[in-house]
Amino acid sequence: MKAVILWVSVLCAVALAQDTDPPYVDDIYPEDGDTAPDERIIIFHCKDTESPVDLDTIDFTVWEDWPWLDRSITVDAVEVLERTPKVIGDVSGDLDIDDTDPQDVVCTFVLEGYFPEFDHITCTVAAGLADIYGNEMADDFVWEFWIDIKEASWGEVKAQAW
Repeated sequence: MKAVILWVSVLCAVALAQDTDPPYVDDIYPEDGDTAPDERIIIFHCKDTESPVDLDTIDFTVWEDWPWLDRSITVDAVEVLERTPKVIGDVSGDLDIDDTDPQDVVCTFVLEGYFPEFDHITCTVAAGLADIYGNEMADDFVWEFWIDIKEASWGEVKAQAW
């Protein structure tokens, strides 16, 4: 019996010693740098090739800004268009975590409301994303995208105005 317990202990120690890789973020939607329609949904996967992801370490934020807000100024009697940054802030919504596959956790963020057109969106999964053995992602995973202009018919435009 002692030999079996010793063998199980050795196997567990070897398994723990072999997993030193942290989880990572992959399969993002919208992709980094894309121009995306206003679908109100952001998807990303927290993956680990060897161990389950620790769900308590998923820390996700969405930041919305209008990087350039136009305003005109007058310099020496000539009107000049000046661009100044405008920051809006955090975006509210619900994060659904599907851990059906604990090594490929699917995270779906559903925005409360809609993204305004032309908005610049920055998404961040914070450093510290870990597997159940404490292997942590060292740096924030950040990606950005733009909200596309909606194409609408004249009837839709009139309906929204009323």
